[in-house]
Amino acid sequence: MLGARHFTEDAPIKPDYCIIGEPTSLVPIRGHKGHVANAVRVTGKSGHSSDPALGVNAIEIMHEVLFAIMKLRDKLVKEYHHPVLPFQVQLLI
Repeated sequence: MLGARHFTEDAPIKPDYCIIGEPTSLVPIRGHKGHVANAVRVTGKSGHSSDPALGVNAIEIMHEVLFAIMKLRDKLVKEYHHPVLPFQVQLLI
């Protein structure tokens, strides 16, 4: 991904358009898959086994966060499906 940025900054020519032959079997289309990366941090609070309600379980909170992210993923797949550029979401934990 960094190679394209380097090429555009240092290239002696500046084309107005380009043709990228993958992943469309050389069929011209308008579109690009793109890439987005984010991080989510959940912080809990230690509790005691005699009274766990005094603590905050970060695993339970992260479970809710991941459930919401997966619902959003499913919604985006339905609303923005492209017949040639497949939609792919990876959750890196």
